[in-house]
Amino acid sequence: MPGPGPGAAACLSRRVGQRTGDARSTREVALLRSIGLWRTVVVRFRADWAVVAAAWALLLCATTLLTAGTLYGDTVALGGIRAAIAEAPVADRAIVVRTSALANAASGLDGPIRAALHEAIDRPGGEIAEVVRADPLAAAGADPTTVTTLLAVAAYEGIEGHAAIVEGRWAMPGSATPEAALSVGAAAALGVRTGDVLDLVGRLDSSV
Repeated sequence: MPGPGPGAAACLSRRVGQRTGDARSTREVALLRSIGLWRTVVVRFRADWAVVAAAWALLLCATTLLTAGTLYGDTVALGGIRAAIAEAPVADRAIVVRTSALANAASGLDGPIRAALHEAIDRPGGEIAEVVRADPLAAAGADPTTVTTLLAVAAYEGIEGHAAIVEGRWAMPGSATPEAALSVGAAAALGVRTGDVLDLVGRLDSSV
């Protein structure tokens, strides 16, 4: 079959050129419309600037009120939680960790437990205090089968910040003779005064 002649090629070229021109015309019209739209917006803004400013002010006030309302709600909720915690009994708002250990192993337990407690209360805040209680003690020479009066000795970390000395001084750790500070009631019940010495032995272990 004979191929297309020069006339067909010229017709195809004109069609391609026409399509390219149409695409350019469409883009130019869209660009002109966009520019015209922005010009209209600017003109309307200049004419109605008071209305536009009032609308922006209203939007700003609404956003501010919404933010303030959220912050106020959070503040009220946090204040309520703090008030409830402050009014609750100590036993209901304290974290108590208890364990039993020999004297030579007790010191190695404090570090890991204290680190875990710090992680738990660092944000809300609080105080960590170590309390070490010894096994019950009895008067030296007392019959273990008939003894009825036992003494409990404990070490309270930071007790000087929660109690006041009325006579004598606080016990000094590491002294040759173990020292202890007694409450007024305990001293009266035992009939002892500042400087008195008591001979005690462990109720469960007489070697102590």
